[in-house]
Amino acid sequence: MNESLVITPGTLRGPVVCAGGRDVVISGNGCEVALTGTCEELKVIGSGHRVRVEAARMVGVLGSNNHLVVDTLGAAKINGTENHLSWKRAMEGRKAPSFSLSGEGNSVSMEAESPVAEIPLESPRG
Repeated sequence: MNESLVITPGTLRGPVVCAGGRDVVISGNGCEVALTGTCEELKVIGSGHRVRVEAARMVGVLGSNNHLVVDTLGAAKINGTENHLSWKRAMEGRKAPSFSLSGEGNSVSMEAESPVAEIPLESPRG
């Protein structure tokens, strides 16, 4: 069994590879992370994280104001407030990812196909 990689603010420079179905935990506040490869499980805990993911079998979010973009997704469980997840395609063998949302103002949306590397981390201007 692989040990989970834990990412906190200031511990990371550059993209992270989820080799061999690695589990990743992002905690604290305000991390900007790009994950390549397939993560078995991704946990995002805290607030203000911006995460790009090539593929994840399971994504769990607990906190507020987190923004995730996932190219290929199996399932997601989102708890908290104002968390936003967009996805492009379902994991192999699925018609669509499964979702569980709990809390206020959380959203999930399907995006048009485009490579993860082309999606900016900038906040929307309002």
